[in-house]
Amino acid sequence: MRLDPDSLLAGPRGRRFCLELVKQAEPITEAGLRFGHLLFAASYRAAKASGAGTSIVLFGPGADEPLPDPTPAELGAALDEVELPHLDDDTLMAALEATVDAAAYWQEPDGDDLLLVEPAVTASLRRIAEHVVSTPATAWWGDGLAARQHLVAFDTPWAESREPPSWSIIGTRAALQQWRDGVVADEIRSRPPRGRRSGHPARATSGEWWSTPNRVGPVSTHAGPDGVPLGLRLVEDGFGEDGARVVPLVVPPDARVIEVAGPDDWARLCREHPLEVSGVHRGDWYRTTGRDGDWVSPDWASVAEVVDAVHVSVAGYLLTAGRAIAVDDRTASVMAGWSPDQTYWLTDMPGSDAAPTAWAKDDDTLRWTPSPA
Repeated sequence: MRLDPDSLLAGPRGRRFCLELVKQAEPITEAGLRFGHLLFAASYRAAKASGAGTSIVLFGPGADEPLPDPTPAELGAALDEVELPHLDDDTLMAALEATVDAAAYWQEPDGDDLLLVEPAVTASLRRIAEHVVSTPATAWWGDGLAARQHLVAFDTPWAESREPPSWSIIGTRAALQQWRDGVVADEIRSRPPRGRRSGHPARATSGEWWSTPNRVGPVSTHAGPDGVPLGLRLVEDGFGEDGARVVPLVVPPDARVIEVAGPDDWARLCREHPLEVSGVHRGDWYRTTGRDGDWVSPDWASVAEVVDAVHVSVAGYLLTAGRAIAVDDRTASVMAGWSPDQTYWLTDMPGSDAAPTAWAKDDDTLRWTPSPA
């Protein structure tokens, strides 16, 4: 599925990607500096006004000087003056990384995301979106599951002492059943006692905000144009990992895969395999989308009965992640916790004969490279 400008600007991650492109490519030109200054001020004010930025404090040289107070129309006009960015692989990937890193579905949108829904700002982003969808460098973003995949295991302090994942011991299908039982139990506990009404969703306790199988089973991506596995670079809710082990994987030719190329695919997945999560996710998903109502998530144990894996393309991520997606007249869902081009395997995968390769992230260049043997 190819991207189109309207779809790209319909979701929070797509809009944020277009903005991050401008921020990556135009920070030092006169027009870029002016837009950046106005964006900072407007973003700060928007976050403070919404209550989402109450912990933001200005400090350092110039902190006591009055900030500009641009209207959305003035911000959009400044954006119109910025040149279209040159879209090479490095620029696109850097903007993708920043977009994924900024995703936070357990809280209100930040100042930048609040500004991006202003009609005047969204309208000015359209020429950026048109530029993105027209370049050959993004043609592969709508591709389905690639045959060559990479399993990434980050080196973290807790990974060394943690017990092996349950799916590697009892099997993925059994682990998914345990996962579903846990979600159902949490959902029951989250419901108010009989006879009591639920309070405002903003006061609900934050908990599990993601709609993934919670790492129950292998997770893979393919490599980007530079040969670096995307699972190293594009990680929602990452912890700043700088080391990992990577194992190559060849997808079985008979693998049954559901492709998520956009919101309609996610909604269909939820309709066909619904799992009630209104109690578990009500507070977090209200904060991030502004919608209060009944919520569902895919029942991955049920999905595993009909397919082997679910793949979200890069385009599917930008069009879908973080939105309140209508499933039917009563319920909605949020695709949260997924990363671009990520595949969750819902069945046991055949082992790879290849030994893991160590990768490290350079502190200065922030690039991932294979570590010396």
